[in-house]
Amino acid sequence: MANNNIFEDLDLEVNEDTAIGDFETVELRTGIDPLFFAETLTTDVELIDAIFDLIDNSIDAARNIIINNGSYDKDAYGLPNDYSGYEIKIAFSDKKISIADNCLGINSNVIESRAFYTGKKSEHQFGIGHYGLGLKRALLKAGKTFYLKSDNGDNAYVSRFSHNVLSGDKENSLNAKKYKSQGKTGTLFCAEDLKDDVISQIKSREWFENLIHYLSIRYSIFLTKGLKISVRNSNYSKRDFFDIAPQLPAFRKDGPLLGFSHPSDHHDGVGVFFDVGVHHKYLFPGEYGSDPKENQNITNEFGIYFIFNDRVIVAHSFEKKYGFSTSFHSEYNGFLCYVRMISENPGNLPWNTAKTEVKVHNPLFVKTKKPIEVLASEYRSKAKVVIKTWLSDDIKNLPDEERRPIFYARLGLPVPDDQVIIAQDNSPSQGALFSPPTNSNGMNPTPLHPASASVEPPVTPTPTPTPTPTPSLNLSEKGGTKIEASNEIIKKLNDLKSRKLASLYHSLYTASLVEHPILSYVGAWSFVESLCSLLSLESGMGYNGDFQAFITPRIKQWRELDGSRKTSMRAALKDIADIGNASKHDGIFFADNAKQLAIDFKTLEPIFLRLLDDILEKKKSNKTE
Repeated sequence: MANNNIFEDLDLEVNEDTAIGDFETVELRTGIDPLFFAETLTTDVELIDAIFDLIDNSIDAARNIIINNGSYDKDAYGLPNDYSGYEIKIAFSDKKISIADNCLGINSNVIESRAFYTGKKSEHQFGIGHYGLGLKRALLKAGKTFYLKSDNGDNAYVSRFSHNVLSGDKENSLNAKKYKSQGKTGTLFCAEDLKDDVISQIKSREWFENLIHYLSIRYSIFLTKGLKISVRNSNYSKRDFFDIAPQLPAFRKDGPLLGFSHPSDHHDGVGVFFDVGVHHKYLFPGEYGSDPKENQNITNEFGIYFIFNDRVIVAHSFEKKYGFSTSFHSEYNGFLCYVRMISENPGNLPWNTAKTEVKVHNPLFVKTKKPIEVLASEYRSKAKVVIKTWLSDDIKNLPDEERRPIFYARLGLPVPDDQVIIAQDNSPSQGALFSPPTNSNGMNPTPLHPASASVEPPVTPTPTPTPTPTPSLNLSEKGGTKIEASNEIIKKLNDLKSRKLASLYHSLYTASLVEHPILSYVGAWSFVESLCSLLSLESGMGYNGDFQAFITPRIKQWRELDGSRKTSMRAALKDIADIGNASKHDGIFFADNAKQLAIDFKTLEPIFLRLLDDILEKKKSNKTE
């Protein structure tokens, strides 16, 4: 072997050069293969998370407008309280994914210098998105060719490009056409040439249902504040866009255990707020209307929730890593704990870049989670008092009709006049969700991630003791104080496994039409509207939200009904539509009693059953296709 003195240079300083003779400077090429870049960036990210990256950027744009306009309505935590007028639409087909918003388009400086620069963190005040990494990741996860259109009011940018340009390789530059504003502010991204696994997910009904579920939880607070998110999947329906409804549990504002809070705290520019209370649908044993089966159906919603800048990051968990250090016990039933972390600089928040998980070893988070166990123990102690009162030796053997009034008296609670407690509407504005951090309740979360997605079980309505045939209409009746429960409708709702419809119907037939007329009419309107929406979603029919126009042709074509019965059905439908709509939207009008609904629901029961049959049939056929 030739004598090689290369080892003599081991101790050289890095700025020394011992080579001698003439030399020339050459370029050593650096870069990254585009396909490797795409795979590395997206391997651990789900398609749903990639879509949420784009939604986050749209929300940041909307918030910028609100804040930059100067004085704006703030919630109890200092965040914008009204996103009304801002909308995000997402469309899926087996050829492309498109997402558009009517928020202010991407700022000229940002789109030209930062938006596609990997690693540049968001500079949005109270932001939740990450331009650069999040945007590139979202696009590369979906497809190989892309279209961008963004109009910020000054300039409009249009670009068509492939995945090759996103790696930052000098040989592949990303160019856009820059125009004067076209007068339509907002941003549109389209991903085409979709990957095979993406096409497979889009065609999966389970995946699409999970997407809707997680949209309704993750963005629940923004939706409650007026933001509109809607989706359409042409693989299932040619109908108009489907609006996402908020589904974050609210806190009960009544009952034997009232909400409470931990004093707010501030660490390194991050405000931390703890609210604890009882799930708005949970009723303790001994309360009027309490049903073990219904309580069981909502157990997967109990727990701790972590919410960063209004974005839900972790939901319904009892895991030790989030601060719940003891084992779960039935005395934690109904427990909700909302931990809000607020920061003007989103980089201060302890979340991962995909915003699917909390960084549990982050020093800020380690400090933050300490009060959770104390709050959970306080909840358990208070719940134990309620449970022990119901199980007291001197009353536990009494008949329930004698036992419950004593139970209520010992807890200092008023006995409901109709001896039924109606669960509050599933809207954060009705509970402590947006109340100041002085009256709330808390529980444990799990990472909000598609991999652990599950379809929620339906609420099972309590059937009446003996089955009865479909009631005939007696127009001489003036209406009862409650809607009569139909065993046939209950059975079909159980078969359908639609928790929303089952819960709505149960609330309708247990509520007093005299004491709760507005809630009854709004609930009736929602029940009929939900039936039509679900049938439209399953069958691909067009539905514009007018259930009168949707159902009336069906009544007209029903040959077995005589003319007078059809007239009665149309009248009942009109009553629900007109009064329900007015009760929802008019600031003055309201019904002072809803006894007519008892007759309306008897009249419309056959059409409700027919609609449910159609939904079940379509659902079954969709599964076999």
